[in-house]
Amino acid sequence: MSFIVYRDLAVVADEDERCAAMVNVPFNPRTGARQWPPDGAKRVVGQRVDWPVAADEKFRRWLA
Repeated sequence: MSFIVYRDLAVVADEDERCAAMVNVPFNPRTGARQWPPDGAKRVVGQRVDWPVAADEKFRRWLA
């Protein structure tokens, strides 16, 4: 896990919940491997992402 992913998940206050999020690495269908996408941890904790994909993420990005 990269430092950036760890930093983004560090905002989760509950230690058990944070550890569970770190262990449950998302599956990337493009590569066929389990890895964190660049904004994956931000999506887990509800932060604004750098590269919006979903419509609501694009809308929030537009408002900022």
